[in-house]
Amino acid sequence: MKKYDKLFKILYECGILLVGFIVVDVFISIILFCLKLHISVINFWASLIITMLVYLLIGKNNNRIYIEKVISILLFLVILFSSIFVASKIYDSSYDGNSYHKGAIGMMAHGWNPAYETAEDYSDNIFHIRGAKIFTWIDHYQNLSWIFGATVYRVFGNIETAKSLNFLLIGGVLFILMNYFRRFRFKNSQSILLAIVTIFSPVVLSQFFSFYIDGNLAIAFYLYIATISLIIFELIKQKRLSGDLIFPFFFSICILANLKLTGILLIAAGTLPLAAYLTVLFVKKKIEAADYWKLFGTTIASILFAILVIGSTSYVKNTITMHNPFYPLLGDNRSDIITTMQPAELMGKNQLEKLLISIFSRSDNVQLYSWKALEYKLPLTWNTEEINSLNITDTRIGGFGIFYSFIFIISILTIAIHLVKACSMKMETDSDGALKRIIVGCILASILIYLVLPTENWWARYAPNIYLLTPIALAIIFGKMNRSPKNNLIKATLAVFVTVIFLNQLPFIYFRAITPEGNRIVKTELMEAKDYIERNPEAKVIINNHYMGVFYNLLDRGIVRADGSNFEFLKREIDREAKEKHPHVFFWGRALY
Repeated sequence: MKKYDKLFKILYECGILLVGFIVVDVFISIILFCLKLHISVINFWASLIITMLVYLLIGKNNNRIYIEKVISILLFLVILFSSIFVASKIYDSSYDGNSYHKGAIGMMAHGWNPAYETAEDYSDNIFHIRGAKIFTWIDHYQNLSWIFGATVYRVFGNIETAKSLNFLLIGGVLFILMNYFRRFRFKNSQSILLAIVTIFSPVVLSQFFSFYIDGNLAIAFYLYIATISLIIFELIKQKRLSGDLIFPFFFSICILANLKLTGILLIAAGTLPLAAYLTVLFVKKKIEAADYWKLFGTTIASILFAILVIGSTSYVKNTITMHNPFYPLLGDNRSDIITTMQPAELMGKNQLEKLLISIFSRSDNVQLYSWKALEYKLPLTWNTEEINSLNITDTRIGGFGIFYSFIFIISILTIAIHLVKACSMKMETDSDGALKRIIVGCILASILIYLVLPTENWWARYAPNIYLLTPIALAIIFGKMNRSPKNNLIKATLAVFVTVIFLNQLPFIYFRAITPEGNRIVKTELMEAKDYIERNPEAKVIINNHYMGVFYNLLDRGIVRADGSNFEFLKREIDREAKEKHPHVFFWGRALY
């Protein structure tokens, strides 16, 4: 037994519990929706009990294993409730978070059933904004994060607890990937660092305390790619399908397909090259037919379950109501949400050109009508304005960070040199080196497939495939160091690469670290607003634009009434005229009273 095997096993199983609980919770909620029931406290507690019971009952059990399982469950519970507690203390101030994300979560938690009712019909008596574009997103987007968030919100009565999903996915997949990298023959410290670099991408860090789901999509994608890669690696090396990998494989597909529509494209791009390689091995009789068909069947069944069951309130409903499962982002009746979001310099460019322009430009939040030109820069250069532009959840240009152009170059060179050298060397086809080379090649093919699709890879939040180059390059460097531990050039390369990655991520970490300080202002304003409403019960709260999420923040504090009788939406941004008319301004919540 390797050193710390037991510890890593406990962490691994805790990770599966964290990820699995999300899927179980959403599955139970979907069943209740189909039975014309709405979300209640039963959803959360029943899902929690079922998840733990199933975990205790599956697999071979004896006293020693039961003790390890109990420890995993205790750790799972600590992380779960700690995540909910931390999420409750941090307020999301993002545009998307306070509009349709929190709006959808709030409506579900308070009785909306998306399987049988439109958000517009449900909310008409409360919000009175029939015809608003926001309902298109709420009614038709993939909604796993909203359903899970609504079950948490329903229990704890604070809509901010819904973003605990972020922490559960981060913790769960981090623990799972640490185990995976060890199984790929990396040392313990290397496995931990590889998992950290993979999980804590700039997009994940920038959306850490928000309701944005691009970071979660990236995490689910990395889990999917890592799981299917390890399945193939162990299938060839051990001549059997590793049963413990089936659960994270299934969970990753369910989550990936139902966080965003692009998750389906990521599944397709990630599957095709590795499936093609596996099929070649099957034809050459290098793997057992039973294992091949079992994996094939598991993949198809998982995708169908993810789309038809977990996705019944999005894919299936969209097919029935709009005759397009991918509405509103794909198809003849799609909505264009990108054209005005991209800088003028990207208009008419192909996906690769857009990506390279974004990577080698200064980080900035330039849009079509910003009337501001992009500024190209040399790698490893930066300025204060560029750093400050990263203090949002969705920086458009250079969104991977101020030093990512250097990281990108080193990653491409490292992978290219590795593959060229590997191809020139004679290796046994089933050796570790040969298998890892082929798997890296397949993952690169997946990255390229996703790149040529109309997925707007220039915007970091839409490009989880591009960041994947970084941990792949780091893994290659670790592999070289393990084979040549005295090679000073490899050590120096590793030190520089890891240092630059850390420095690149540092602004994102800093801006998240100061978030709690800003939240003190929010809490003060909430208390002042509640005090004012209590002293002036006839006052009306006016919420800026269509920030539905703000309504639920105020509802949680007793500032607005559940029937909406003491509030209304202002149909424009709050301006000077509105502030003069309503002198009591609740700035953070974009509300007046």
